[in-house]
Amino acid sequence: MEAQKKTYNDAKEKIAELKRQMEKVHEEMKRREEEKKWKTTRTWIGGWVWGDIVLTEEEVRRYEEADRESLMKLTSLRVKIAKEETEFGRMGDYPSQWEEWERQDIIRQREESALKSKKERRKKDDLEEARKKAAQEQREKERKAKEAAEQEQRERERKAREAAEKLREAARKAREAAEKARKDREEAEAQAWAEEVWKSQEKAQRAREERRKRAQEAKRAQEAQRAQEERRKKAEEENAKAWAEYWRREEADNRQREAQEERRKKEEERRKKEEEAERFRKAEEIQEKQYQEYIRGRERAREEARKKARQETHVPNLNEQPDKKTPTHEGLEEFLERMAKQYHQRRQQQQQQEQQGQQQEQQQEQQQEQQQEQQQEQQQDQRAKGNPGPSRGAQTRRPRRTPNPSSSSSQPQTACSHQEYWSKINIASEDCTGCNKNFKSFIFECPGCQTRTCASCRDRLKGKTTTPKARNNGRRAGGAK
Repeated sequence: MEAQKKTYNDAKEKIAELKRQMEKVHEEMKRREEEKKWKTTRTWIGGWVWGDIVLTEEEVRRYEEADRESLMKLTSLRVKIAKEETEFGRMGDYPSQWEEWERQDIIRQREESALKSKKERRKKDDLEEARKKAAQEQREKERKAKEAAEQEQRERERKAREAAEKLREAARKAREAAEKARKDREEAEAQAWAEEVWKSQEKAQRAREERRKRAQEAKRAQEAQRAQEERRKKAEEENAKAWAEYWRREEADNRQREAQEERRKKEEERRKKEEEAERFRKAEEIQEKQYQEYIRGRERAREEARKKARQETHVPNLNEQPDKKTPTHEGLEEFLERMAKQYHQRRQQQQQQEQQGQQQEQQQEQQQEQQQEQQQEQQQDQRAKGNPGPSRGAQTRRPRRTPNPSSSSSQPQTACSHQEYWSKINIASEDCTGCNKNFKSFIFECPGCQTRTCASCRDRLKGKTTTPKARNNGRRAGGAK
């Protein structure tokens, strides 16, 4: 029961909190409207007139952004209140403690409304008092300004009356003496005034001429600057086009050189693989000869044993010379063990040589990458400085890869019999080392010497003789397309 009551009160409190937030947002919008109205209202002060004050663009933008944020908050709060009221409506079927909850909610709403009305009254009183204080200060300013203006007007009138009285007295005293010279003075004043007007007109004419000359000079300077700017832009565009064409040619040359280098590498690899296959074939022939020698020696040993058996029963022939003992007289197991040791030793030597060759190739590639990075940085520095690019003949080309001494044909290579199980490897595109045909799905690799060939070359290296019909129904082996 307590849990249900707590859930009910929490939901109700949440809805009330959201509504209070909406009221705060409304109050903020109302406060901004009053502030905006107060700023755009002008009162009567002295000789001023009634009118509206236009706010600055920054203030207008600030008020618009604040109103937009308030509207977004109101929309979000309305959605939340609708969701909470929907959830709260589902709690209406709680039968127990319903009247008590309603009574407590009414009490809480009364307290909140009383507190809210109290805050509104306090806020309204504060605003009214501030407005009254501002009006009183405004009236005080107007009264002081009016009194100062009246005092100044009275002082000016008094001084004017005194000056007029003095002038009348001086005029009365000097009228008789001044009447004689009045015409001469008037003529002199007229002449002086005419000269002054002529001088002022001449000065104004000179000033207009100077302004016109300065305007023409400024116009010519502006036109010259505009023409210079256009020439500079045109030169920059031509320079950029020249650089773009230069780098395009350089990239094409680099791609062509890379393609040539790639073809040369492939040709070199194919040639090395052919030499390696030839060496393997010769090694197989040597092993075959050794095995045949072993067979012949075993037969001779058997023949010698038969001769010894016959000599036990017959008189030996003193003129007959015994056969020389050959290395093939040793047993089959000892021969196989010796050949296995030799094979493993050659295999280890080959692996060591391959590792050394790979390390040297990696070092050379790292050096080449460092050189290329240095060249690129130099080119970028030249671009940034605006220097013209180097001539095509002075371009730095890639250093040629030095051949690996460990993989040279002068080194002794171990022989592979190719009789182990060849693994099938999925590929995208690769050439057969035997027939140089291109295959795009799979290829076979020898586990002993890592030679990659198609099925036909694999069978040929193993010594098998199969017809194309007996394999894949005449389709090309190795997945060629």
